[in-house]
Amino acid sequence: MTHAASGGSHLTRLLPRPVLSAVLAAAWVLAFNRLSLAVLAGAVLWDVLVANVRVAALVLGPRRNLRPALFEVPLDVRDPFVIALLAAIVSLTPGTVSADHDPVRGTLLVHGLAVHDADHEVRRIKARYERALRAVFDAMTRPPRRAGAVRA
Repeated sequence: MTHAASGGSHLTRLLPRPVLSAVLAAAWVLAFNRLSLAVLAGAVLWDVLVANVRVAALVLGPRRNLRPALFEVPLDVRDPFVIALLAAIVSLTPGTVSADHDPVRGTLLVHGLAVHDADHEVRRIKARYERALRAVFDAMTRPPRRAGAVRA
């Protein structure tokens, strides 16, 4: 008899040992010094959950709460892969979508569903996502420290 036929859920088939999986994930984060990646992933997941509720309230609520707008986010990062990840994170978060990237000006054009203060949205994207992406990719490109090595 298969696991599904015996009453097992789809989740237990995907993650048969959730505690072991969580411990292994934590060990991987600590062993490879990817704490910044875990923090970024947690922030994105949380923001997606919160934004889903906000967008639902906006869509079901009065139209006066909708303030769609385009705004540009000046980018500090120049790596095309990191910019693509930032654009994907912005687009994954309900209520915002990255519309264009201007490599000459170094900006990302973003559309927001309820933009009350464009400067606030720019600061939020830069602080919450761009800074975290920089931390992740700076950590990945730095050479590993040797045990007992002293920082200058």
